[in-house]
Amino acid sequence: MQKITLTRVFTSDKSKEGVPFKTKDGKPYTKLLLKATEHGDDWLSGFQNANNKDWKEGDVVEVIITQQEKDGKIYKNFS
Repeated sequence: MQKITLTRVFTSDKSKEGVPFKTKDGKPYTKLLLKATEHGDDWLSGFQNANNKDWKEGDVVEVIITQQEKDGKIYKNFS
């Protein structure tokens, strides 16, 4: 677990094309993107849920951060 200080919080339930996000089994979900002091300009990506739906800028939260490489880029995810 890592404590981070949120500097940006962004949620979306639709893609850039306006298509709703859905899991492989067809359930809708909301994407939660975070920026944190400890990770500079990097976005941390995850799913919104009951535990994090009220997070806002300035909050200090505990998350698990993982990295994934795709198409030559590094993506950071949180849970």
